[in-house]
Amino acid sequence: TPVKECGRFLWWGLSDDDLNKHHANHTLTLGARLGSPASQWCTARGQLKLAAIDADRAEADKRAKQDLVLRISLAKHADSTSVVPPVYRRVRISAGCSLNQAFDRCFLPAMGWKRNYHLSLLVDGTDGTVFGQTASRAIDSMHVPVVCLAMVDDTKVRLCDLFKQPAAADMFWLYDLGDQFLHRIAVEKWLPVDKSTGKMDVLGGERACPPEDSLGMKNMGHYDAFLETVETLKYRGPVYRDLIEKAGQAANYKDKTFDPREFKLADARRRVRDAVAGPASNPAAAMMSGNMFQFRPGAFGSMKDMSSMFQSGNLTQVDPAKLYPQVPSTTPDPPELAVCATCGTNRGLKWCVGCRQVRYCSPECQRSQWKSHKAACKAAAAQKKNEKSSK
Repeated sequence: TPVKECGRFLWWGLSDDDLNKHHANHTLTLGARLGSPASQWCTARGQLKLAAIDADRAEADKRAKQDLVLRISLAKHADSTSVVPPVYRRVRISAGCSLNQAFDRCFLPAMGWKRNYHLSLLVDGTDGTVFGQTASRAIDSMHVPVVCLAMVDDTKVRLCDLFKQPAAADMFWLYDLGDQFLHRIAVEKWLPVDKSTGKMDVLGGERACPPEDSLGMKNMGHYDAFLETVETLKYRGPVYRDLIEKAGQAANYKDKTFDPREFKLADARRRVRDAVAGPASNPAAAMMSGNMFQFRPGAFGSMKDMSSMFQSGNLTQVDPAKLYPQVPSTTPDPPELAVCATCGTNRGLKWCVGCRQVRYCSPECQRSQWKSHKAACKAAAAQKKNEKSSK
């Protein structure tokens, strides 16, 4: 039996040499069609988990009618405990939301991460099953075979399928499989059905989200070490300013000032509202990494190292958005990804009859967004009318 620690398997009861020999012999004798013993184990673990979820469907459907208050805390790699000083967000969300809806519309924007930029994996704290975006083409998806070996589609599983009452086990969220930012997700409260609206909201938090791609950080994904450094520098001086300047170039801090001490509730709520109002992220068009370089033709063979290539102008950093623009979805969200364009609930959704591009949970939510939706709605309706008349 493997030892699990946030979805990563540390050992299998064999030495590294013996394990490598075992995998090599397995590949030679059975071929690659079955995968390694480790990947087979992880795949079987996922299948068993889905069977257990299906067996608990009736009770989970009852929990789906309730709202959850969750605390999402940035955690240390060493022991999975919260980073000190704490970096966290407290959110309210329907337990009936799928994991994909929760990450894309709530968790990512609430924390301050960029949507559809890197992969998010949720790891069940009870058995190590990994859930994620199986269709994503984010650049860090290259690390999936190393980090988790196998994952369950996060559109098929709801929060209520994993979090149970009265005492729900903590879950772990791994963001960016290259830098590996670890978060602990804990249930603080189950709201009764009569108090549950399904609305996505940010209730509070502390400190800024880490910079994407670990810009300004010495060790990738180790934001605790970065915070310790800036605390030691007392948030001033040339070294501190240099770190902040580098971190401020990250994809989630462009056009704004990065201050590790700062958390603005209004900004976090606005990001969630924007995520809810727009289309779901298109995983097949995930944005490429921010650290990309362009070589001058003929530059290879004449340069000894990266620094000399920069100095000579043979290598320049480029904006990934220009090379690989993020393509938003142009079709209405499928049912498994759809949420109310005003409040974010996935309960009782109905089309906007004018455009049939967005859904709302109630007339009140539709009326509250009509001012901002009016122009797009009329344009979509006119386009459909023209298409129909031209046939």
